[in-house]
Order: sequence, then structure tokens, then C-alpha cells
Amino acid sequence: MAAEDIGGLWNTKQPGYEDKADIQAALKLFLYGNYNYDVTNEDPQQLLNPSIAYYLQQLKNRVDDQEELGIGSDYLTLAQIQAIAQPTDGYIAMASDSSGSTVQSTYGIALYQNEAPTTNLANGIVWIDKDSENKDIYVYDTSSFVKVGTYTEAKGDLIVGASSGVTEILTVGSNGKVLTADSSAPLGVSWTDLDYENNKNISSIYFGDYAETSLIGIHINGVAEDEVLKTISGDDLELSITKSASSTKTKITFTGVCRPTTDTNKEVFLGLQRKINAGAYSTINVGLVSKEFTSSHFEWLDTHGATTGDVITYRLINITPNGYVANVITQRIGETSDTFIVEEI
Repeated sequence: MAAEDIGGLWNTKQPGYEDKADIQAALKLFLYGNYNYDVTNEDPQQLLNPSIAYYLQQLKNRVDDQEELGIGSDYLTLAQIQAIAQPTDGYIAMASDSSGSTVQSTYGIALYQNEAPTTNLANGIVWIDKDSENKDIYVYDTSSFVKVGTYTEAKGDLIVGASSGVTEILTVGSNGKVLTADSSAPLGVSWTDLDYENNKNISSIYFGDYAETSLIGIHINGVAEDEVLKTISGDDLELSITKSASSTKTKITFTGVCRPTTDTNKEVFLGLQRKINAGAYSTINVGLVSKEFTSSHFEWLDTHGATTGDVITYRLINITPNGYVANVITQRIGETSDTFIVEEI
């Protein structure tokens, strides 16, 4: 028996003209695509393609898939939506009793243009002034654009307020210049030369002035070999300065009452020590202390070799030079100026 294709878009089978006129066989061929198809076979995977039964099964499969997904959306009250216990994945519901809110037409975007935006304004819009010298940056806040930044062109540029809401660039000064408040300058500050006489880099300590000792009498302190001289409070007699660009030397001054104690007939010495930043202390000078209870006054000049910004620290210790015998130094605090001064020159 012959079977012929029928149709293009929905192709199936029909009997040939030479086949006998058997209506049941013709319908079986038309529906299942073959005269010999087992109509008791319930496995949809066995349906022949092309056939009407095959197409119907494909449609059924698609319907079953959609029904399994459930309803995709609904139009409910807010209370009904909140009462849904386990909505299907992908479910969308619109609240019928919601009043909604104003649609935001423009959000927090950045605009790069010559003039400030005037339409669709919203808080958070950033505007970069394209034709400004330093690409000034503004943000829209409530009712106006507020300047929040400026692009800098070179190393050392400073952003300085010129007036309310206006900033300008102050370029870096030349080496050794200092930033100074200057009401006559356009930006209120300017780079100027360091006035050394009015801006000396100096550090000092009055380690036992009369006001501290008058109520308790003279304070006596014994300093053993290699120990640091003390203040009336028991702290190490130590001072630091930060090297400026215009100085290469430091002057150290000490005034205080000291004398040998273990053997008052043997010499005793003060050792001036220095360290730079977190380095180790080294002895850079020595001073001979009188055997009598008199005020000692020492001045030393130190060419330290530090660089600008280094922290230089000085202290005084009881030191025993080669050829001498260790001795204890007694400090009597409160009988003289009791000063320790470190200053750049």
C-alpha cells in the first residue's frame, strides 16, 4: 500500500490513489502516519513524525508545561498579595489599591557639559564643568549645584577656598617656602620665605624650676654611670626637634648643678648623645663637671647630617671616658635655671 505526504506546514500522510477505499485504514494513516502503527501503544515518545497525533502531543506537552508553571501574574489588593503563602517562581502581582509614587525621570547620573543642567534635576546628579580651567565638579543638592571637587594639574597643587562655594588651585611653592596665612593674597594664603628669627625651630625643657621646688626644698638626684640625667619628675632629660630645610646645625645648651658623688675628688663627665629618627644613640660630645657644687653650663654645636623632616633627639648621660674611673653624678635641682635647650641655627 502506498502512503503520500499531504501538506507542507502541517505535513501528515494520506492513502495513495491505488490503495483500496478503506476509511478506517485511511484515518489511521492520517492520524498516526503509518498503516501499521500500533494504536495501543501509549508511549508518546513512539509517535511518528510527521503525523497529526505527533503534532497534537507536542501541543499537549506545551500546555502541560504552562499549567505546571501556574499563573504568571495577577491584579490583587495589597492584603491579598501579602496573604499569598507560597507564590510560584516568577509570579508577578500588581496591587490594585496602591496609590503609587512619583516617577523619577532622572537619577544620580554624571553630566559632562559647559553649563549646569536645568531640567530633570534630582538630588545626587553630578555635573562636571567641561570648560572650567580645572574641571570643577558639582553635585545637585535640594535646589542648587554645590561644588565638591576640582581636578589638579600638577604635583603639590592645593585646592583652596576662594569664597563661599568657590575653590581655586594654589600651585606648590619653591623649595624652602612655607605656607602662610596672608589676608592680602587672593586666596588668603601664600608661599613665603621662612622668617627664621620669628620662627625658630627650638625645643626646651625647664627640668626643675623654683616654682616646683620651693615647697619641697632642693631635689637631689643620683645618676649612675651610663644613666640619663633626670628632670624633677624623674623623666629622662631628652629633647627632639624636626630638621627644617634651612638649617644644618643644632645648638645644645645645658645649665644645672652637678658634682661627683662616689669620689668627690675624681672627675665626672656629662656625655651628649644624639639619635636621628629611630636610630641608636651615639655620643657626640663630652663635658667635664666641676668637683664643687656649682652651676655647670655647657654649649655644644652639632653638625648632624640629618635631612629635612628627620627627627633629631638629644640627651645627657653620666659617661666615663677612657682612662677615668666611673663615678656617680649628683644633680641638685632647683638652685639654678635648670634648663636644657635644643635649637637650630
